[in-house]
Amino acid sequence: MSTLHSEQTSLRIGVDVGGTFTDLIATDGVTLHVVKIPSTPPDFHRAVIEAVALAGAFGTAAHLIHGSTVATNALLQRAGAPVAFITTEGFRDMLLIGRQNRPSLYALNIVRPKPLTDVQNWFTVRERISAFGEVVEPLAEAEVDRLIRDIQSRGLHHAAVCLLFSFINPAHEQQIARKCAAAGISVSLSSEILPEFREYERASTTVINAAMRPVVKEYLEALSEGLAGEGRGDSETRGRGTGDGGGDGRGDTGTRRRGKGDGGEGRGDTETRGRREGETDDADSAIVEETAGSQASLSASPRPGVPASLSPPSLQILHSSGGTLSPHEAAQNAARLVLSGPAGGVMGAAFAAMHAGFRDVITYDMGGTSTDVAVILDGRPQWTTSAAIDGLPIALPMFDIHTVGAGGGSVAYLDAGGALRVGARSAGAIPGPACYNRGGIEPTVTDANLVLGRIVPGHFLGGKMSIELSLAHSAIANLAAAMSKSVIDTALGIVKVAEANMEHAIRAVTSRRGHDPRQFALVSFGGAGGLHACALAESLDIPRVLIPPYCGVLSALGMLVAPPVADASRTVVHLGAILDDERLVAEFGSLSGQTIDVIPYEQTDRVEVFADVRFRGQSHEIKVKIDRPNLSHIAERFTAAYRALYGGVPQGRAIEVVTLRVRRYGHAPPLRLPAIVAMEARENIACDVVGDDGSTWRARLIARNELPVSAAMPGPLLLIDPEATTLIPPAWRATMSENGSVTLERTI
Repeated sequence: MSTLHSEQTSLRIGVDVGGTFTDLIATDGVTLHVVKIPSTPPDFHRAVIEAVALAGAFGTAAHLIHGSTVATNALLQRAGAPVAFITTEGFRDMLLIGRQNRPSLYALNIVRPKPLTDVQNWFTVRERISAFGEVVEPLAEAEVDRLIRDIQSRGLHHAAVCLLFSFINPAHEQQIARKCAAAGISVSLSSEILPEFREYERASTTVINAAMRPVVKEYLEALSEGLAGEGRGDSETRGRGTGDGGGDGRGDTGTRRRGKGDGGEGRGDTETRGRREGETDDADSAIVEETAGSQASLSASPRPGVPASLSPPSLQILHSSGGTLSPHEAAQNAARLVLSGPAGGVMGAAFAAMHAGFRDVITYDMGGTSTDVAVILDGRPQWTTSAAIDGLPIALPMFDIHTVGAGGGSVAYLDAGGALRVGARSAGAIPGPACYNRGGIEPTVTDANLVLGRIVPGHFLGGKMSIELSLAHSAIANLAAAMSKSVIDTALGIVKVAEANMEHAIRAVTSRRGHDPRQFALVSFGGAGGLHACALAESLDIPRVLIPPYCGVLSALGMLVAPPVADASRTVVHLGAILDDERLVAEFGSLSGQTIDVIPYEQTDRVEVFADVRFRGQSHEIKVKIDRPNLSHIAERFTAAYRALYGGVPQGRAIEVVTLRVRRYGHAPPLRLPAIVAMEARENIACDVVGDDGSTWRARLIARNELPVSAAMPGPLLLIDPEATTLIPPAWRATMSENGSVTLERTI
């Protein structure tokens, strides 16, 4: 590609960072280019910078959308900054007490999550605002001065403020913020982060934001400077790492962090899309250019330096509900990034499903450590405001993603009662499954699939990575001896237990939410998903499975198609009878104005309006989408949603509108999937595969571009992609569209 062409071609780039690999997709509006290189723990920003530099072979980086796990990993490992938690006198132990709900109904020994900040860092101020926003007891300046001295005596530089009823009247929180700023203390206010009722959830979210802000800010500053050609050095000069700890051993082991590893089925061929996270055997980089669906290796060279002349692209960070933030906004609102990476996968799955003609789908992303599932209705991902990350509530809008500890690297073992368990512990990227021959000796889901013939050694990662069947057999043989079972039966048991865990996760976002799985298609992506997708579909009576193109880098693809999103909310339950239709219109209008400040009217694609509603006396609400801002319409939508969830509606109960929400969407960037370039099928290669019933199938091995377009091919098949393998049983058939989407359908 000529230098002139590179300089003139403007690229829009999506980048997803993982523990071992960093995935990039760039588009010039016509062609999709893929770059996959090893990540650089603990300085994960370096891999992003290098991937963008490599994309310079295709054009000039103009816009960069980045999904980061930095906030997720810091939260999971309690690796955020120490935070001063400030609340109203009498509520000091709010973070410890939490709610009286029981995560496991019959558990005798409940272990609650440890608060994010230590008890020594909890402070109170003497003040009180009423439930109607009136100042009952003023906050004295001397009280705030005393608070600042106490915080400074603890050596704290960051604060989270959550005062009672500040979501109605934030005056006292703002008073504390002014004093903190003057004293050089950064502060997160609950009245700004989450202006809604329920003080515990508001406090938890605000503390998460305050603790994650320094980590996110440090990472984004390093990334921005590096993209501008001002790289800030490696782990020796950067200090604390901000990513996953399953990487290549660089940096201080005390500062590395482990996130969602990828020790399962491969995600990329070194000649086409790099290697699956956790499967690197050298430090080479890999580039792929994909033009009109073709795949061609450009290079596999040593990691390049970042040229000083690299023109910095405009940078946006994907947040947990699928929109983007500027680096400054992302640093200020760090809690909004806790599901940044998985959100990209949901957006990518929604995009791929729409191109394949499916509007109602279940997204199924199986990696090396865990599986993420979500629901898309009418082409739109579902979102929630009642999520919990590692047991810590976070009440910000985010995609409703359910995660279970079942991945390719999940370790199989016997519990104290002799029952077979799989996960949540994973072999991770290093040492990985036993078959990787990197020191792992415990049996994993990947080892089981290899023993069952569902992974073909000579075709693993396009034959670029060697895996050892004998090592997988030995690891499972030890477990089989303890169970008095054969190796094959034990491997089948491992697979079935893992699939039961994943089935449970899918039911959590479908039937338990009032959705019938039989009315959906299952979108499978991630390196290990295709090996289990049909079995899950059969157990849930899901009639169709979609295996999208670019499934190994679908999260990066999702970032390319993410539209701008602006959210605004306000609790109104305290208004009581004052909240009539006229006041309702005014409140919604005020919230809509807040979102217009983020996405101007002329850039708006659509606006969605919601209300959180409950029957008076209930403790929880249902979020319902509404079309008209009047109380009778809200009551109608609420009763219909309540009946769908619980089967009936209580009579004679008044309805309360608790919180109003407005979500404004900008226009999604245009992108099309190129047509696949079909290739003539190679010689008929087949191998023996053990089915779920223990019988042996003779399955044909076939590449995606060898499938006939629009013509059904019956199973049993092993669909071999550069980044993954898909098992298609005898009772299923595969049909490929022009853009490479493969739809699997049951024949009986």
